[in-house]
Amino acid sequence: MLDLIENAIQKEAIMFADGAMQVLAGPGSGKTFVTIQRIKYLIETCGVEPANILVITFTKAAANEMKQRFDTLMNGKMLPVNFGTFHAIFYHILRQTGQYHKYSLITEMEKRKLILQILKMPSNLLLTGDEKVDNLLRYISQMKNGRTVTQGTFSKEELERYYQEYNQFLREFQKLDFDDMGLLCLEVLHDNPEILARWRETYRYILVDEFQDINDVQYKIVKDIAGDNPNLFVVGDDDQSIYGFRGARPDIMKQFMEDFPQAKQLLLDTNYRCHEQIVQKSLAVVNENKNRFTKEIKAVHSEGKGASINTFVDIVKEYEWLLAKLNVDMGNTAVIYRTNYECNLLAEKLLVRGIPFTMKEPIRSQYDHFVIKDLLAYLEFANGNRSRELFHLIMNRPLRYLKKDSARAKQICLQEVLAYYEDNSHMQTVAYELFEDIEYICGKKPYLAIQYIRNVIGYDDFLKETYGIEAGKKLIQIAEEFQMLSKNYKTYEELNDYVSQCKELVYQKQQEQKNIQKTQHGIHIMTMHMAKGLEFDTVYLPDLNEGKIPMRQARLPMELEEERRMLYVAMTRAKKTLYLLFVKEKTGKDIPSRFLLPILPKEK
Repeated sequence: MLDLIENAIQKEAIMFADGAMQVLAGPGSGKTFVTIQRIKYLIETCGVEPANILVITFTKAAANEMKQRFDTLMNGKMLPVNFGTFHAIFYHILRQTGQYHKYSLITEMEKRKLILQILKMPSNLLLTGDEKVDNLLRYISQMKNGRTVTQGTFSKEELERYYQEYNQFLREFQKLDFDDMGLLCLEVLHDNPEILARWRETYRYILVDEFQDINDVQYKIVKDIAGDNPNLFVVGDDDQSIYGFRGARPDIMKQFMEDFPQAKQLLLDTNYRCHEQIVQKSLAVVNENKNRFTKEIKAVHSEGKGASINTFVDIVKEYEWLLAKLNVDMGNTAVIYRTNYECNLLAEKLLVRGIPFTMKEPIRSQYDHFVIKDLLAYLEFANGNRSRELFHLIMNRPLRYLKKDSARAKQICLQEVLAYYEDNSHMQTVAYELFEDIEYICGKKPYLAIQYIRNVIGYDDFLKETYGIEAGKKLIQIAEEFQMLSKNYKTYEELNDYVSQCKELVYQKQQEQKNIQKTQHGIHIMTMHMAKGLEFDTVYLPDLNEGKIPMRQARLPMELEEERRMLYVAMTRAKKTLYLLFVKEKTGKDIPSRFLLPILPKEK
């Protein structure tokens, strides 16, 4: 079989016998092929016992897929090679102590819900994510792993209090997070030499897939198990390190070469997946990063249309173009966004047009977001529905210090509020101004009414004051996109009919997603994180604008480099055709992502 392998570097990696090796494996370079062929080589040529081989990757799905491919390669012999995740390894190590058998791992969703409770923030922020939540999760992970906490969102006292609350919840409900499991395993291996010796004796050959995703604790555990004379084979691509929030960093790949000075390093320099133009443009993007291994990658095919850049005057035109393309491009196609919020926006538009699609993440309606609910409440109240519930929703957004007791009737009118504040002329003036604003937007085109709510009534300022500058910008962007959508409708009733239709279609899709037996087909919609490891004939990357990629909150050099790596990962999911989309308004308000500068046509 090895005689049939034409790629000399792949063959060298497969036939590496003892010692440490690091294989730099870029997108589509055949890293899984190399890994399973190497396992076969160790068993059949080097005489290694299958039970002495440990293969580690990061997800259960990846571990299962690799095992299936290996079993197929070995003609179904079902050899006892151990394929597992770090989570599974930690679990087995902890189980051997007998101390943690009642504990379970907290899920990412459970963690986010817990942080929202600790911060006393609304649960509907699970829909879009929130900068404070992301930061606090990152700080907690940094603290658990003994790293310097680079933060400014919370005071030192707040951070310590939140950290204690978080850990108290875990103890009370017998939960462990991933950082806990790693730290406890490290402690067990250091405090129990017999357990460490048992693992070293059992697993004499260790192979680590997706090595760029490893964090410090995981790396220490791998080194401990490998011992002083390691047969350690690690495969990864520092340019695809996109899990900084989990503690992963590309520096560890460089650290490996320092920790194992005798280690050999190979570069799988052939991309068998992507059109040569996609390879060239994606490398031009990621080459701007400083903290990386230098690589020269070549492509072997030019099937498809390659990579193209498409510019639009506004987000509406971008959506129109994208939807028209997706309506006819029903093949192996993906649309990849930076965040799940944008995925949901597109999903709703596809539902309305009857274009089939699939999403791994549960679909949610953008119209359930509190920002859009607030704006719709203003419009509905202004256009005739004077219900108490609607008035209570808008009366203090922005803050006017109006009391709920001032509006207790089922149908609210100005006279009731004025009567409540008959001894307070200032609050009467506040009430007058609110109802004047309501009357002004009554009957206005939705676009103009929303513009008035945001800029004159002060809803945008309210978002910044309430949620902070950075989170406020993200929420204002949601309001802005909804206002742009409203341009398509002449009356509130037309807009409301569209919103109702979308929400009903989303509900139907949610029911469909619950039916796991239903075959999913159509356009694939996903985030850049979810896209890692996948490939498609055609990929669309919309919204490649500053503020979206990189995200506004990414400021530090290491954060910006990770954002650039995410774009690189997304670009290299495309095998044949890649479309890069961005909005470029004449006013300069929307500008293309700085990451595109190396590949944008030079302006004359």
